[in-house]
This record gives sequence, C-alpha cells and structure tokens, in this order.
Amino acid sequence: MQESSSFADSFSTGFQTGVSAGVGVVDRARQFIGETAHQVGVRSTLWCSAFLRKITGAQDVDDRALSWEKHQRIAPQVGAVVTMGRRGGGHVGIVSGFKPNGDPIVISGNSRRHRVTETVYPRSSIRAWLSAI
Repeated sequence: MQESSSFADSFSTGFQTGVSAGVGVVDRARQFIGETAHQVGVRSTLWCSAFLRKITGAQDVDDRALSWEKHQRIAPQVGAVVTMGRRGGGHVGIVSGFKPNGDPIVISGNSRRHRVTETVYPRSSIRAWLSAI
C-alpha cells in the first residue's frame, strides 16, 4: 500500500518535516517499494536494518533493528527512523508521512510478503523516533 507524502502536509501541527534525515532519504527508500532483499541487494533474512543502512549510509548500526536506538532521539517527523518492538526482536523503518490521526506511514524492508513496503503503523507501536544519521 503506497501512500503519498501529502499526508505529512495535511497532518495537524506539532510535527516538523524533513529536518533530521531529510526527504531525500524517503525518496531513496520509495525507489525500492515492492522489491525483495535480493532486488535491493541485501541479505535475505532479518533485513529491515540492512535496507535502512543502504538508503541512509549509516555505518554505526548492525542487522538488529533495535541497534538504531543508539541514534539521537528526535520529534516525530518525515524522515525519522522509527523502531518497533516485536516478539524476539524489533523492526525498523523510515517515516514517509502521517495519517490525519497521527499514525506514521513507514517504509521498511522485510515487511509484508518479505518486500519493501510503505505501510501505516499504529503510533502506539513506535518504540523510538530517531535521526537517520
């Protein structure tokens, strides 16, 4: 499900857009929507963090999604990296926009059907809002 970044424009006040990571990172991530790990050029298991490393250039994180939590915490915004908890680990992606209710639209690898997707996540599932660099 691909959503446009216009949600960020229509979202109510309280969120800055494109400040920490920049909209350029979101644009790079969107180029891979629908692709598999092989097509992206990263390993094929637990690859959400590897995908983000590829699009952001971050070198201080590893294959564990929650390793991104050592980055600076920032306000919710387009371009922020978000981590989410899951049983046995976590998931990580980059915010591409917001629904009117505040739920973030997130681009992430190894998502539904093991592809890069742009999906709405409940705001309550976000562990941390982080700088991409």
